[in-house]
Amino acid sequence: MSKKTTEPDLKGFEIFLQNEELSPATLSKYVYAVGKYFEVYSELNKQNVVDWKKKLEKTMSASSVNGRLIAIKRYATYMGVLIPVKAVKIQKIFFADNVITDEQYSYLMNCLKSDDLQWY
Repeated sequence: MSKKTTEPDLKGFEIFLQNEELSPATLSKYVYAVGKYFEVYSELNKQNVVDWKKKLEKTMSASSVNGRLIAIKRYATYMGVLIPVKAVKIQKIFFADNVITDEQYSYLMNCLKSDDLQWY
């Protein structure tokens, strides 16, 4: 399903978001994202949103792309259009960057042992 749009109803969308009690920062982020979408596309439909998502993925982080997708989906809800587009998967990191390697640990221990000081 698509919705022909010549100009997005950003004022009405902003009121819609205020009624949903979103924070001012979220509200402005969503309105900004919808404005950016309509700078590129004049019609709200799944194909355009998927295309937009692919373009955003080239220049933005996955969480930023997902934020923009949430905004456009909210706008679609406001306009009465269903846009079933999947979010970008975010890979979870299961390790710590601030842990030394076994090699670094061995080097550190050898340096400490070579000192004439006692280490506790």
